[in-house]
Amino acid sequence: MRVRGKRLALKFAATQLACTGLAALVFLMLSGWNAARSAVAGGLIIALGTLVFAWRLFATDWPAASAARGFFAGEVLKWIWVVGAFALALTRGGMEPLPLLIGLVASQCGFWVAMGIFK
Repeated sequence: MRVRGKRLALKFAATQLACTGLAALVFLMLSGWNAARSAVAGGLIIALGTLVFAWRLFATDWPAASAARGFFAGEVLKWIWVVGAFALALTRGGMEPLPLLIGLVASQCGFWVAMGIFK
């Protein structure tokens, strides 16, 4: 079960990055390199958050108590990562706020797309 779950998480992250790439391409054509870079950063934040969650979730065995602990720990770690990385991207990374946010949303939409594709 662990190997299958890890592969599934990688497929989800790849789909998220594909959606992020589309958003970055639009920003590259409309607003230039820094906007595209900001969109990619936003998408990477969410895709890496998905991988952090999956890493923690699939680090445990599957008795119900272990799975629940893994789920909650993964969710907490994911949100710590997302909030921290988003704050750093805005304050220290020189990212443009709107493309960063749009990249973040595009990556999250990629998660929803992956839910419909992968079973």
